[in-house]
Amino acid sequence: MSAPTPPDEAPIAELLAAAEIAAASGDPTAGRALVERALDPVDGPVPRAELGERRAELADAAGSADASRCWVAAADAFEGAGRGDDAARCCYFAYLADGAEDSARWLDRARSIGGDTSGWAHRAHALALIDADQLTEAAQVNARALHLARLAGDRRLEALALLGDAVVESLTGDLERAIELQREAVTVAIVAGDHHAVDRGSFNLVMMLLDELRGSDARVALDDLVARRRIARRAGPILEAEAVAIELATNCGDLLLAEHDARHVLDRLADTGLDPHRSAYVRATCLRALVEAVGTTPRTEALLGTLRRDAAADRGGWLATRVLALDAVRAEDEGDADAAIAGLLEAADDANPLLLCELAVPLARLALETNDTGLLDRIDALVAESVELRGSLPRLTVRQLAAVRAAIGPDGSLDQVREVAEEWVRRERPLEAGRLLLAAAGAATGTHRRTLAGDARRLLAAAGAGPAARRAGELHEATVEGFVRRVEPADAPIFAGVDRSVVAAVLRHGVELHRPAGSVLLEPGQPSAALWIVCSGIARLSLVTDGERSMTVELVDPGGTIGEPGLTGDATTDLQVEAEDDLRYVAIPLHAVAWAHARSQRFAANLTALVGARLERSRRLTSRIAFWTVERRLAQALLELDEQYGRGTLDGHRLMERPFTHFQLAELVNARRETVGELLKGLRAEGVVEVRRRRLAILDRSALESRAAATA
Repeated sequence: MSAPTPPDEAPIAELLAAAEIAAASGDPTAGRALVERALDPVDGPVPRAELGERRAELADAAGSADASRCWVAAADAFEGAGRGDDAARCCYFAYLADGAEDSARWLDRARSIGGDTSGWAHRAHALALIDADQLTEAAQVNARALHLARLAGDRRLEALALLGDAVVESLTGDLERAIELQREAVTVAIVAGDHHAVDRGSFNLVMMLLDELRGSDARVALDDLVARRRIARRAGPILEAEAVAIELATNCGDLLLAEHDARHVLDRLADTGLDPHRSAYVRATCLRALVEAVGTTPRTEALLGTLRRDAAADRGGWLATRVLALDAVRAEDEGDADAAIAGLLEAADDANPLLLCELAVPLARLALETNDTGLLDRIDALVAESVELRGSLPRLTVRQLAAVRAAIGPDGSLDQVREVAEEWVRRERPLEAGRLLLAAAGAATGTHRRTLAGDARRLLAAAGAGPAARRAGELHEATVEGFVRRVEPADAPIFAGVDRSVVAAVLRHGVELHRPAGSVLLEPGQPSAALWIVCSGIARLSLVTDGERSMTVELVDPGGTIGEPGLTGDATTDLQVEAEDDLRYVAIPLHAVAWAHARSQRFAANLTALVGARLERSRRLTSRIAFWTVERRLAQALLELDEQYGRGTLDGHRLMERPFTHFQLAELVNARRETVGELLKGLRAEGVVEVRRRRLAILDRSALESRAAATA
C-alpha cells in the first residue's frame, strides 16, 4: 500500500495522517518525511517536541543512521518545554539507537533531566547499572521505574521495565522467573502498541526459553516461538526469530528442516540490511545447522571464513566462541578428537563465563571418547565458573557430566551414559543422544562398541546429521571387521615351523581369558607366571615412571606374545601390560613352555628371537629418549606405526587401519600431548600427514624419513 502524497499546502493534520498510513503500510521512511514536513510550520515548544518524538520513532523504525540524533533533538525540545520525564524517555531511546562507545552519556542525561519522580529516569539508571554488572542495585532501581510506570499508566515504560527485570533475573540465574516476566512484558507491549518492545521482548523470550530448555524439551520452546514470531513486524526480528527456530530445530534433531530453513534465511539475509552484530547471530546459527546436516562444503567454508573475520574483532564474545565451537564440531565429525578438544579449550580460555556451560558438554563427550581424565578436571573448573554466575546447570547436563566421569577409567561403566542417552531420546533430542552414544562407542571395544555405534548411527541418521551418522557407520563396520578378526593360538608366530604335535601338546595346557579395555594384566614387579598369546585385541607394554607417567614400549597385536621374562630366568617384569582394546588371550603355564623349549629347537629359536627383538626395541627407545628430539621421535614412531598398521590407498598414500589419539602418540614418544598435537598440526600444514576418518594417512613418507634421520 503506497502512502498518499499531500500537496505542500495540506493541513498539518492531513500530513500526520498520511505519515501514520505510511508507517502502518511498512514504509517508516516515507512516514518520517511527512512528519518532517508537518514540523516546519509548527510553532510552540510542546507540539514541536511531540512531533520530533514521532519523527525519531519513525527514523528508528526505518533503521536510519541518524535515529539517535532525532531522539536527542526531541529530548532537547521536551527539556526546553519543561517536560523532564518526556525528555528522559527520549534520552533513553537515544541510547538504544546510538552505537557509539560513549552512548551511555544519554543514560546519564536521562537521570539528570528526569529526576527522582521520572520513571524513565529510573529505567535509564537501571539499564546503566545492568551494563555495569551491578545487578542487585539494578533490580532495586528498576522496581522503582515499574512502580512509577504503573502509577502513571505508562504501558510502554511498564513493558520495558518488565524487560529489564527479566534480564536481571536471567543474569542472576533464575530463568524460570525471567521467562515469566518476559512473557508479561511482551503482553503489555502488545497492549501498548509498542512494536519495538514486542519484537525485542519476543526475541529475548525465545532466547531465554532456548537457554532454559537446552537440557529439556526444546519443542516446547519451538512451539512458543512459532506463536510469538507472528507478532514481529520488521525484517530483522523476523529473521532473528527464524534463526532461533533453526537452532531449536537443530537441537530437536530435525536437521532436514533446519538445513532447509537455514538455506532460505541465508538467501534472504543479504537483502535485509540487518546490522553486522545481529546478522552474525543469524549466520552462525544457520551455519551450525548446515555443518551438522551436511558437513564441509564450499558454501559452509565460505560462511565460516566470513564469520572468522567478524569474530576477530569479537575476541572473547559470543561469536568468537561459536566459531571455535563450529570448528570443533567439524573436527569431531572428521574423527579428529584432539583438534576438537584443542578448539573447545581455546574457546573456553576466552569465552564469556556465561557461555562455559555450552562448551562443557561437547568437551565431556570428547573426554569420554579419548578416555582423558585430565580433561575432566578442566571441565569441572569450567562448570564451577559457569555455575557461580548462572546459579545452576540443566539437570540432564549435570547427569551427563556425572555419567562421563563414571565411565572413564579402568573400572568405568558405560551404563549411566546409555541411560542419559535414553533420556535425551525421551526428550526428543536425538542429536544429543546420538553424539553421546558415538563418543561412548569410541571408548568401548568389541561387541559393546559395535552395539553403541549402531545405535548412534540410527539416531543420527534419523536426525539428518549426515557427517556424524557416517562416522558412526564407519565405526560400526570397522568394529564388525575387527571383532571377527582373530588369530588362533596355533597360528601365532611363536609356533612358526614347530611340529604340530608339539604345538597341540602345549596348547592343551592353555586357558583362554578375556579382559576389557583398560584392564592392567601385569604390573611392574609382579612375577610372570605364564606365556600369553594374544588372540584378539591389542595389548600395550609400557614403562611407568615414579611419577606415574607412562611410555609405550610396544603394541602387541593378535598373534603376539607376552611374558617371556619368566622364561629367561627373571622372576618379575619391569613392564606394565594393559589391555588397549577388548582383549582375548591364551595363558600357557611356564612348565608347558619349558617342555616345548626342550623338545623343539625351532620353538626355542623362535622364543630366543622374540626375547632378542624386545630387548633391542627397549634399547632403541632408551637411546632415542636420551638423544633425539621429540620431532624426530615422532617421525620415527609414525614410520613404525605405518609398517605395523598401514596399508596402501588408491591415491598412492598410506592409511593406518588403527586410529591413534594425540595422547596415545605422546606415550609412544615420551612427550606431552600438547607438544605432539602441535607437531602433528605442523605436519598436516606441510602436507606430510592428514587425518582421514579418524585415521592418520601418510602423504609424504620421504619427508618423515628425513625428519627421522635428522641428527639435530
